[in-house]
Amino acid sequence: MVVVVCLTSRDSYEGERTQCRDNRLLGEFELNGIPPMPRGQAELVTTFEVDANGLLKVSAQDRASGRKASISMLCAPHRASAHSLSAGITNSVGRLSSAEIDQMIKDAEQFKQADKDFSARHEAKSDLEAYIHQVEATITSPEIGMKLKRGAKGQVETELARALEKLEIEDSTSDELRKAQLGIKRALQKATAGLR
Repeated sequence: MVVVVCLTSRDSYEGERTQCRDNRLLGEFELNGIPPMPRGQAELVTTFEVDANGLLKVSAQDRASGRKASISMLCAPHRASAHSLSAGITNSVGRLSSAEIDQMIKDAEQFKQADKDFSARHEAKSDLEAYIHQVEATITSPEIGMKLKRGAKGQVETELARALEKLEIEDSTSDELRKAQLGIKRALQKATAGLR
């Protein structure tokens, strides 16, 4: 079984699926004191190490502040202590049985297309959100925003509004999100075509 570990702000999971909710919680830890940063600039380096004894060590470090937290675990079913930066879990009672592993593999195969669609949508959504932020910063910057003609800037803003509407719709496909991004890109190219 290939173990995929998902890391949210404090939880570590194992399993074959792309969404954490479909996998098994191994433990949790917290990384506090990360300074606020503009979207897309924060870097959290996550490392997964497995030693010869099967002990998994998950660590996360914020590049900007240098803050680091980690947890070591041996597939225990209960959560680690959230108040310490490094917590050990050594109870092997909660390890997965062969039947549970087989079921996880079957589920992963059964939901393979749904997981692929989720990953594609998630990536397209993240790309679109970052691009919207970038374009908003561009058209409001004094260097470019003041040089844009009202009609051209209005068209970019209209495309931005359409894209934001697509982001609000839960059922938007990855293709629809990419088309929204393309609409913004085309409007921005037209608006900035004559600028130096």
